[in-house]
Amino acid sequence: MAKERVSALAKQVGKTSKELIEWLNSNGEYVKTPSSTIEAPVVAKVLAAFPKVEAPSPGDGATADGSADGAAAPKAKKTAAKKTAAAAPPVEPEPAPAPAPSVLDTPIEQVFPKVEPTVVRDDDDDEMPAAAAASAEAASAKAADELRTFTVNSPFVGTFYRSASPDSPVFVDAGQVVKKGQVLCIVEAMKLMNEIEAEQPGRLLEVLVQNGSPVEYGESLFRFEPV
Repeated sequence: MAKERVSALAKQVGKTSKELIEWLNSNGEYVKTPSSTIEAPVVAKVLAAFPKVEAPSPGDGATADGSADGAAAPKAKKTAAKKTAAAAPPVEPEPAPAPAPSVLDTPIEQVFPKVEPTVVRDDDDDEMPAAAAASAEAASAKAADELRTFTVNSPFVGTFYRSASPDSPVFVDAGQVVKKGQVLCIVEAMKLMNEIEAEQPGRLLEVLVQNGSPVEYGESLFRFEPV
């Protein structure tokens, strides 16, 4: 098999020179122009990939010199197609679908039906005012009791003790009446035991701090009622 030019080989395989050059380049055979010469192995490769285009035989509707002898065939086909179209019954166009109803044409009562409000009654509603009243009454009574009482507060930051030592009895206990100047407790501050005394007489109602607990300055220690 001899060498071939790109343009000649392209005609044999029914491709344009540009198409064949692109195919050759994509397959590793770098060719630039249609006049380039291709080696015999590459020619064989192209012919294997693209079989030769055979000229039509006279029996296929062409003459020996390659011209078409059936030039009248397309005219005959067109004439037959016209006759078939004329014989076919006319196709009635399908009626257009009816337009969908618009929301604007619908009464608003159908678009937004009226919803009656639902009232849910809870049986506990009757009990809530009574509970609130009782809570308010208790708070008022507590406030009134606090107005009738007074507290003894810590003058130091330290530790609160109700007795002089762990084995000693407490200085005062709930329900006990104390006199002015009577020792109520000890607050230890900076290793000093500071005795806290009553500033006025009264009956002890409540001890507000646990024994041995740390206390802040001004924190309430006892609650008394005047006597």
